[in-house]
Amino acid sequence: MQEQSDNKQPLFYEIIGPAVLKERIPLYEVIGTLREYMNIIDRSYLTLTGKDRLSKKEREKYKIIAYEFNPGSLHIDLAIELYEIVQLVFPFMMPAGATGLWDLTKSSYNFVKTVAKLRAGGEDPVIQEDNSIQSYIIGDNNKIMVNPSISINSDKIEESVQKIGSFISPGAVEQVALKDMEEDGISITEEEKRLFNPETTISEDTETIVVKIYRLDIESKKGKLYILEGMEPKDIPFQIIGDQAIGPYIDALKADQLKVNILREMAASLTGKPYLKRVLLVGFPGIKPNQGKLF
Repeated sequence: MQEQSDNKQPLFYEIIGPAVLKERIPLYEVIGTLREYMNIIDRSYLTLTGKDRLSKKEREKYKIIAYEFNPGSLHIDLAIELYEIVQLVFPFMMPAGATGLWDLTKSSYNFVKTVAKLRAGGEDPVIQEDNSIQSYIIGDNNKIMVNPSISINSDKIEESVQKIGSFISPGAVEQVALKDMEEDGISITEEEKRLFNPETTISEDTETIVVKIYRLDIESKKGKLYILEGMEPKDIPFQIIGDQAIGPYIDALKADQLKVNILREMAASLTGKPYLKRVLLVGFPGIKPNQGKLF
């Protein structure tokens, strides 16, 4: 493994399971999971730079390099490398450089997993952002204080974590991991697959609720909103579905509140208790959604 420095964070990737042999590597699973791990670190980098996309010029400043492929249960030595001085805005008391980028990535994953575990256990966490916290703290009554950078980044990486879980298959691929020298990182097994990919059902009838949209990722059409009226007040993830134009939702970020038509996406917790996983935005009141183009 490479030596750690301010501009280099050594890591290793590992995929384990009966389908992974010394002379036979399942490329589909390896390429797919490596791509999503890179997406997770890319999104963490973008969170720290405050940018939406990685340009070609930005790629010259930051790369993930593979150094050595060790056969067996496929093990690849990697490193996050920063080649130029990059303006990264790190959370309070978090290390700078490549180590800080990796710390944000790990903390975001651990935060996502913590929230998912609480919801899977039938609990509904109350999340509050706080700039004075380095990572996140779980308080009484499932109240979680979290640094805003970690909260924002966790929304960005959750889809990639779910995609990595989709490659787990008992009897074939049993574990995929990206870790550092302390064996700390993002490890996905059947347990995490079930946690991040619960079976869901979508309501048949649309509802109109009043919300405040405060976060929107234009590329994925996902974000966060706060429910003001029509349902229990809470922060909840959303997904804009169908072939709707993104413009009205970008404009909605400026509004203190607005009415939206939604479908509920419900998931079953590990205890069997159903919970609201997210809301699907199908349009605005007065504009009839084209049901044939929603999914």
